[in-house]
Amino acid sequence: MIQAELIAFYLLSAIAIASALGMLWVKNVLNAALLLILCLLAVAGVYAVLNAEFIAVAQIMIYAGGVLVLILFGIMITVHTTGKVPEMGTQNQWLGLIAAAGFFLLLAYCLPGIPNQVAFNSNITTTQSLGVKLITSFAAPFEVSGLLLLVSLIGAALVASYRQRHE
Repeated sequence: MIQAELIAFYLLSAIAIASALGMLWVKNVLNAALLLILCLLAVAGVYAVLNAEFIAVAQIMIYAGGVLVLILFGIMITVHTTGKVPEMGTQNQWLGLIAAAGFFLLLAYCLPGIPNQVAFNSNITTTQSLGVKLITSFAAPFEVSGLLLLVSLIGAALVASYRQRHE
C-alpha cells in the first residue's frame, strides 16, 4: 500500500511541476489558467495522498473552484469586450525558472529532517474533529470570517456597479 501511495505522490507532484512550468511558456492567458487549474488539482491530490483530506478539499473548493472561476470569468469578460484573448509576455521566464529552482534547492536543503520529526497521529487532525471544533470551540471566528467574506463580496459588487454606471 505504501508503494502505491509513493507512486501516486510522485505522479501528482510531476503533474503539478509540469503544469506549473507549462504556465511559463504559454502565451494564451486562458491556457495558463487551465494549466493553473491542473496544477492546483494535482496539489490537492498530493494533500489527499498525505492524508490531509480537509486541506485537499479546501484546495479544490477555494482555489480550483473559487479563485480560478473568478480568473476565468475575468478572462471571458475581457474576451467579450475586446474581442480577443489576452496574451502574456514571456520576457522573464528564465528569471522565474532560476528563482523557482533556487527556492526548491533552499527547501530541499532546509527540510529533509522535518518529515522524520513529525509524528503522524490520526487522532489529532481528522476532518471530523476539525469540523466539530469549528462548530463548537471556534464558532465565533468561523462566523466572523463568513461575515467578512460576505461584506467583501457586497463591496466588490458595489464597486463594479459604480464603475459600470459612471463609464
